[in-house]
Amino acid sequence: MAKSRNVLIILSEVYDDISKRWLACELRYSRLNYRYDWRKNIVILNYDFLKTKEVPNDFIQAFVRLGKCVDFSNYQKDIKAKIFSLLYH
Repeated sequence: MAKSRNVLIILSEVYDDISKRWLACELRYSRLNYRYDWRKNIVILNYDFLKTKEVPNDFIQAFVRLGKCVDFSNYQKDIKAKIFSLLYH
């Protein structure tokens, strides 16, 4: 993650305890990397249609509010194009 310019985070409701611990570590690591290098792109894919209040992490909530979140339903059928445009923004 330190060498990558792009970070893709997938939001989902269903995680077991082990996955939650790994997720917390990965989110913390991505936040630290982003804080030290603002050229990194973070894109969030909202797989389970979570609302901002349902996301437990303040850092991720901020990205959802900024519109850096791709809704998985995406009725325009341009999900791939939207993800690529956010990654190369």
